[in-house]
Amino acid sequence: MDMFAPRLWTRALVIAFAAMSVAAVAGCSANVPEPTESKIAEEMAVVSVYYPDGETLTEERHIVPDDGNLPQVALSRLFEASPQEFEIAVLLPEATVNSVEVDETGVCTVDFSREILDFPRDERKAKVLAFASIIETLRQFPEIQSLMITVEGQDSGSIDGKSVDEFWGDVRLPPTPLDISVEEDEQNG
Repeated sequence: MDMFAPRLWTRALVIAFAAMSVAAVAGCSANVPEPTESKIAEEMAVVSVYYPDGETLTEERHIVPDDGNLPQVALSRLFEASPQEFEIAVLLPEATVNSVEVDETGVCTVDFSREILDFPRDERKAKVLAFASIIETLRQFPEIQSLMITVEGQDSGSIDGKSVDEFWGDVRLPPTPLDISVEEDEQNG
């Protein structure tokens, strides 16, 4: 029987070593944190911002935090005038987007600060392109069907002697929400 003793000890040591190795690996894997990549991806979104470049609109995609109000994030990017790739006409960087709210019928109400009324150029084309950049930036959101713009909460009257209704002169604000739905545009095209 003494002949089998070294084999038994060897087997016992191998089994003990294997058991400790499995326990060590199992213990380590329990301490590994779960990947956070999916959490980060859920908190970010891609939005298009349409900048006026003097002749047309130039689309640029931005990766932004998804704070639950992507239309407001996109419009804020437009007014921050921080394009990543293109030279653009600066669109009133002193104006701010106070709020963007979309109701259950698809009416998007955008409220701007009073500085939106201080359009720096008298060129009709520049004003039309600037207004188109607001519309195109919002049209990417399927929940938005029409647009209503207010200034400091007002859709008419005047602020600091400037007419809210006349907005930029060549670009006037309609008294009812402006239809900007994509479906109508695709049916006519």
